Amino acid sequence: MSKINKRKYFLTISIVLITLLLLVSIPACAHAAQTKKIVIDPGHGGIDSGCTIKNIYEKNINLDISMKVKSYLEQNGFNVVLTRNGDESLYKYCKTGDTIEKRDLNARVNKINESNASIFVSIHADSYYDHTINGSIVYFFSEQCLQSKALAKSIQRSLNGLTADGKKRMSHNSRAEDYYILRNTSIPGVLVETGFLTNPRERSLLATDEFRQKIANSIASGITQYMKN
Repeated sequence: MSKINKRKYFLTISIVLITLLLLVSIPACAHAAQTKKIVIDPGHGGIDSGCTIKNIYEKNINLDISMKVKSYLEQNGFNVVLTRNGDESLYKYCKTGDTIEKRDLNARVNKINESNASIFVSIHADSYYDHTINGSIVYFFSEQCLQSKALAKSIQRSLNGLTADGKKRMSHNSRAEDYYILRNTSIPGVLVETGFLTNPRERSLLATDEFRQKIANSIASGITQYMKN
């Protein structure tokens, strides 16, 4: 073998080894199916009310916003599946997990993974010790999960433009977070914290149908923009 061929050989081997090392170091990320099917996951439900303040239950807010998102997306030609359609916990659909909460989460993960959808969006409402914090925050699993990150940015951008009573809420950046449902699903997805129930003004807003519709429209608009791109 000539010196030039030896150099080419060792260069090729080096590139292959470096590529393999990079692939090992990058966490497994979801890949989107080429469909117009979307899963919307209303967080909590049934015996799990989520955050509850002054008779306002997160589980009800999550379901209502999710159903509004579903309606909006279906009007724009998407096939939308909800992980729950009523006030129920999903733990009874899964035997894997040592707690009701873990079984519920695993049931959601299974539904998402078996859906053959392009993406999923999990809908929640947040709480925080600082009651002045407001606005919506969208989470994705990892900086290296590019599709989920792009989806999160698109929805976050849409939600940041939302006004309530003519006033803007706090703007936030989408963030990487190791949530169970994001880590264990096999398609791109995000978790949306639609607002803070610990903020008195935002809690009052989320209790109104008008504001929940605005939130739903903003989420659906962000999803639609992502799917177009």
